[in-house]
Order: sequence, then structure tokens, then C-alpha cells
Amino acid sequence: MTDRIHSLAFRIILVTVLLCCALLAPARSDEPHWIRVNSSHFSVVTDADEKHGHDVVVRFEQMRSVFAQLLARNRVNMSEPIDIIALRSDDEYSKVVPIRPGQGIASGFFLPGEDRDYFVLNLSRDESWRSISREFAGLPQLQLSAHAAVVR
Repeated sequence: MTDRIHSLAFRIILVTVLLCCALLAPARSDEPHWIRVNSSHFSVVTDADEKHGHDVVVRFEQMRSVFAQLLARNRVNMSEPIDIIALRSDDEYSKVVPIRPGQGIASGFFLPGEDRDYFVLNLSRDESWRSISREFAGLPQLQLSAHAAVVR
């Protein structure tokens, strides 16, 4: 009977230790982890923490709201979904940023797609979302909305 109790206690302790190790493994891992943060109009995929993801999505919602006000519209319909890829470090960002001769490396850039558009941001730079505001304003769906606002 004592052997069964010791065996059961050993198993319980072993399972507890294994569970603790499994829970702590991602915290120790150097591998990037990716999260998705969604808002009504945007989706952010980031290897940074959730706070940074929320900050990015809030900034994009604010830009959308400002453009709606500038266009004197209650709503700005975005015909194509916009995804934002927010990279936490210069190292990761430097792997994907396009190099333009004669220009410095921007802290964000735009990638048009067939069925959706992408913005890529370097979160290691302060207010990297500002670097894409011109491209955001130039989106075809915003220009169409501006034309519709003028025609009305």
C-alpha cells in the first residue's frame, strides 16, 4: 500500500513539474510568437506584445476617422481589407523592407494586393505609423470616397 501511495505521489509531482515546464517554455523561447489584434476595420498581426498591437490598430482607426472627417463623410467604406504587419525589431524589419536607392529606410511601407492591402511597420521606431499616412491617404477607396463627397 505504501508503494502505491509513493508511486501515486511521484506521478502527481512529475505531472506538476512537466506542466510547469510546459507553461514556462514559451516565456524562455527566443522564437518569435505572433498574435492578431482586430478592430472593426483593421487586422494587425505582430510579433510584439498585445499592447503594441492594440496601439497600432487604434492609430489606424484614428487615421480612418480623420479622413472621414476631412471628406465630410459619416462613413468611409473600405472596399478591400487592410492588414497591418507590425514587426517588433529592426532585425526582423530589415529582412522585409524594400530598399529604394537614394532614400533612407522608412519605418513603414505599403504593399498593394489583389484582394487586400498590407501595411508593414517597424515597431522599434517611434510612431512608425506616421510614415505610411501618405500611402493610407492615397488608397483608391479613400480617393473614391473623396470624389463621391465632392459630387454630392
